Amino acid sequence: MAHGGPICDPHLHFWDFDKRPNPNIQGGIEPKLGPRWLPADYLADAASLDVVSVVHVETIDEVDPLGETAFVNALQPALGRPMRLVCFVDLSLPTASEQLAQQAGLPNVVGVRHIVNHEPSWPNVKEDYLSNAAFRANYLLLAEHRLSFDMQLNPHQMVAAAEFVKQVPQVNVCVNHMGCLKLTGGEGDAEVLATWRAGIAALASLPHVYIKLSMLPYTAAGWWGDAADAAAAAQVRSLVREVVSCFGAKRCMFASNYPVDKLDGLDMETMYACFRKWTEDYSPEDQRALFHDTAAAFYKLL
Repeated sequence: MAHGGPICDPHLHFWDFDKRPNPNIQGGIEPKLGPRWLPADYLADAASLDVVSVVHVETIDEVDPLGETAFVNALQPALGRPMRLVCFVDLSLPTASEQLAQQAGLPNVVGVRHIVNHEPSWPNVKEDYLSNAAFRANYLLLAEHRLSFDMQLNPHQMVAAAEFVKQVPQVNVCVNHMGCLKLTGGEGDAEVLATWRAGIAALASLPHVYIKLSMLPYTAAGWWGDAADAAAAAQVRSLVREVVSCFGAKRCMFASNYPVDKLDGLDMETMYACFRKWTEDYSPEDQRALFHDTAAAFYKLL
């Protein structure tokens, strides 16, 4: 039987570009979703789901990350349910120690994300941060503040990342978006999958590393809905179950990545219907872990 219980959504974003401009994401998002994405928008899209708690993940605000934390915390009453925050701190900066202390002192902050996707690089990635001495030194400070780390990276970085985080087991890590696997249906997919699988195995071998099953429209286009590509749908399902097999349900969590996935046309009702269908043969305990318990425990919502 498919999961029919509560959901903790551990990856969503809010913004208001009129009040808080954000050049790292604004240009690609605003034309399709508008200048604001606020709790009322999320709740409308999640109306058919039993979402009982959420985690807001930073939106690459390099100008005023402390301001973003304050802005998101002020949205809590409108959201009407428990929320935790994964904030932004640039761990490559000499001011990172001070910023970490400030962020850790704010309500609901439980973790940090500093995107490290390099070659191909994401908006605020200017170098290979995993090889940056300041980044590596400041990463150690997360443990002092009891903060977790959300790690967004490319498949070819995962083995090196595993070696890095292995040295700091007191910092819990959550790999974002299944390691940003991207398939095109071409001949190069076999090599990409081999690299990804090696990375997944390396990260899954570390008990303090968890993973989000999310951003699946990025992995393969058009696998959902009435015009779904059956082969792509079967492949995405297989990959998700492969990750669960590697990590175990108690270290995996489904996430909406909303409203980013909405840009690709994947509505939340369809998304979670697929999640439920893919895992309906799992035990009730494993299903509850995937949809709620793993995320709620990792982000201190229990």
